[in-house]
Amino acid sequence: MARNATARRSSGSGPQDHYQAVTDRIVAALEAGTAPWRRPWVAGARTTMPGMPCNAVSGRAYRGVNAVLLSMTGMAHASDDPRWMTYRQAAERGWQVRAGEHGTPVVFFKRLNVHERPEDGEGEGVVRRVPLLRGFTVFHASQVDHIPAYSAPTLDEAPWRKPEAPELIVARSGVRMRTGGNQAFYSPTLDFIGVPVAAAFRSPEDFSATILHELAHASAHESRLNRDLSGRFGSRAYSFEELIAELTSCMVGTVLGLPCDVENHASYLQSWLEVLREDRRAVFRAAAAAQKAADWMLALHPDYARAAASAGDGQDDDVPTPAGSTTEAQGEAP
Repeated sequence: MARNATARRSSGSGPQDHYQAVTDRIVAALEAGTAPWRRPWVAGARTTMPGMPCNAVSGRAYRGVNAVLLSMTGMAHASDDPRWMTYRQAAERGWQVRAGEHGTPVVFFKRLNVHERPEDGEGEGVVRRVPLLRGFTVFHASQVDHIPAYSAPTLDEAPWRKPEAPELIVARSGVRMRTGGNQAFYSPTLDFIGVPVAAAFRSPEDFSATILHELAHASAHESRLNRDLSGRFGSRAYSFEELIAELTSCMVGTVLGLPCDVENHASYLQSWLEVLREDRRAVFRAAAAAQKAADWMLALHPDYARAAASAGDGQDDDVPTPAGSTTEAQGEAP
């Protein structure tokens, strides 16, 4: 069947600044007054909420900034199906993107090791690392006909979605947790999490989401992922770390089936906007740091760690490797 003009990737008339395009999308959503990657929470929906956005063919979850971009779409919020795919992937399997459907742009980032020979032809030459950012378009399963129905994993298949999973992760992290008081926080100096008692929260899920948000901050400790925690409230460094923790807790919460709407002060949204407006690559760095933190946290759950190890990883066949180059993948292929 011939592709229609809408339901296909646009080649464009020239090179596009993908960093700016992605940043502009997120800035526009934040300017509306909400964190766009937060899925509305429905009490009791733990076992039916989808996991992270994943590729319908490979089954691998999208990572980093792509996870953010796909999580902020209306389709991700409205559907329990987490699957996405390129037009080509759908067509190769006999599925059909419906006429008139608009795809969602995602990106793939990798570093190319380009071998350059000396001009005089003598010597071994040098290897230069060149960053490459490419744009792709993907479609959600709800936009595709003939795709098999999605079957969400059961709790036996995904035991990390059981109610006790968050506290198990915190316990295995080695980070001490103290309950009491009326604030949730992480102390970098003493390396502990402080949270109010569970009864102070609206629901057990809110309590779990809050301790995971603070554990995201704790992942930055020098003995773990060693991020910068020196920023004072209101500083750019503080805002950037809060953005990392926000994205981390949403990534982890989505996998565990928890709410991603931990309350933030309204000033956080404004501070994130300032960070993103000043630096078009900031959201890429924040999402990459959040992905590392999420990986560290989720690996603390033994069942999830085993499942992730058995799933393996690899490069999507929609991403060609340029001839004469070797690649080091820094993002997940669409």
